[in-house]
Amino acid sequence: MRREEIMTAEELLERYAAGERDFSGSDLRGADLRGADLRGAILSGITYYSSQS
Repeated sequence: MRREEIMTAEELLERYAAGERDFSGSDLRGADLRGADLRGAILSGITYYSSQS
């Protein structure tokens, strides 16, 4: 996957549900992924900063 605009948690989960697994290089700043089951997802090189505690 090429680096894209910031992806929301909803978009990532929809794409994951559709069978996509390679999210490497994605920009997930601000995405709340607490509790998400992303087994098998490739997340190398992602940008992820959670503002949630």
